Amino acid sequence: ASIKRIFEGLSKLSGINFVFDADVKDVKSSISLRDATFKQALDLLLSTSNLSKKVVSENTIIVYPSTPQKEKQYQELMIKVFYLTDMEAKNAVNLLRTMLKAGDIYVHEALNAVVIRAKPDAIELAQKILYATDRSDAEVVLAVEILEINRNKAQSLGIDLSPDSVGV
Repeated sequence: ASIKRIFEGLSKLSGINFVFDADVKDVKSSISLRDATFKQALDLLLSTSNLSKKVVSENTIIVYPSTPQKEKQYQELMIKVFYLTDMEAKNAVNLLRTMLKAGDIYVHEALNAVVIRAKPDAIELAQKILYATDRSDAEVVLAVEILEINRNKAQSLGIDLSPDSVGV
């Protein structure tokens, strides 16, 4: 049967609505499953037809071709701003681009902040990296006081009780 008819049958059995991207071709396919869950059937049908899915709500799924352009179009992105206290934002951007391989990173130098637009898991990883690296430099403060005492002058300090004169 055509792929859209198979999805129509899955929809009737499960109550899940399928919405197709305009680029999904209605090619012939066959599937025969026994004792399979809905998820197993859906994943098998998508993988054999070179399709991907995006869950929109609890009963609606968008089906689209599994191509890099469509993956980018349908991927969920978040935007998060990280305000840095001790690390320079320029250095943080270089670190994040190296570690995350994400391209949408912006530096706001006036606020010493980094703005990232990426998938939720990449944002979470960026947060962990920045939390671990945005630290102040370790420093040790020593209070040193150097005193020098001359023994000759130390003996002449105080009250002088010589019989000839009295002086302080």
